[in-house]
Amino acid sequence: MALAVEKHWNPAAPLEGIAITRYGHGVPTKRIRVVEAGHPVPDEAGEAAALPDIDGLDLQLRAGIGARIKVSVVTPKGGRSIYKTVNSGGSCGSSPLQQQIGLGDATAITSVQIIWPGSGSSQTLTGFALDHTYRIREDNPQPIAWELKRIQFDLSAQHSMSSHGGPAPIRSASNPHN
Repeated sequence: MALAVEKHWNPAAPLEGIAITRYGHGVPTKRIRVVEAGHPVPDEAGEAAALPDIDGLDLQLRAGIGARIKVSVVTPKGGRSIYKTVNSGGSCGSSPLQQQIGLGDATAITSVQIIWPGSGSSQTLTGFALDHTYRIREDNPQPIAWELKRIQFDLSAQHSMSSHGGPAPIRSASNPHN
């Protein structure tokens, strides 16, 4: 599975992680660390693999779980702060670890402050643009711009059903004729 993810992942996009599989089923990968261990019942190899990450940061901290985020913005009515605590996510994408923070009527982002769990260190970053996605790591003082594919919706329809009774089509920004 890790190899399949690597093969289909955009080579320019960040990708890292760990996959634990049963003994005898590991395959060589370039960006995802594959560890063979007891499966489905964990053993010492699986437990040891889950503790340290490649960069020496705890996996839970690497995902930012427990981090406290403060986004300071400028709005037409003045300055405002938005707070978010990173939780453990969920299964099947119900609550991804990627944080999406709505900025409302903000006209600018003045700073993003993160208090990291574990180390307790505080990191303040600036230089963010509105309506962009960034990757932030505790060990990197600069946010990394992350380009996501935008999808355009056809909002000209009077209702959400097409003339044939099915859902209205979604148009991709890169191919408006699909």
